[in-house]
Amino acid sequence: MAKQRDLLTFEAERHTITALTAGPARPTGKPLIAALHGGTYSAQYFDVGGGSAGSFLDAATAHGHRVVAFDRPGYGGSTPLEPDANTFSRHAGLLGGAVAQASARFGAEGVLLVGHSIGGMLALMIAAAGPGLPLIGVSATGMGAVMPSGGAAEALGSLPPTCRTRSGTR
Repeated sequence: MAKQRDLLTFEAERHTITALTAGPARPTGKPLIAALHGGTYSAQYFDVGGGSAGSFLDAATAHGHRVVAFDRPGYGGSTPLEPDANTFSRHAGLLGGAVAQASARFGAEGVLLVGHSIGGMLALMIAAAGPGLPLIGVSATGMGAVMPSGGAAEALGSLPPTCRTRSGTR
């Protein structure tokens, strides 16, 4: 069910942040969804079909939302950070700037931050920092403190490398 996606590039503090976007051709008045992936994934995490409705991008756009799924620093086409600067605070600052640019680019009257795992934590950090976004809410998922044996994380880890999305790939 995946449809054509557009690739975007943002510049935040001399760092490139790339993103995958989809949405209606004309504004619908619905909030922009800014999606942040977890570790070992990329923006494509939000474009993996999960059922009859397709991917997260498919479902959100079918309901009239523009979605911008960002590649965190060091993932996809986003600039990696030096080891000393590769902190959650730095990720949140750069991504917050990119989300603000996307909000302005698409004329969003509201922004919903959606994050999975580490992306969920970063979404909460961006919201707490209050970067001047027209923020309407945050959804953070997949931030369990314990990884159960035999669970989804173990199944994902057992897949061959060609089946996983990794840092530096799209």
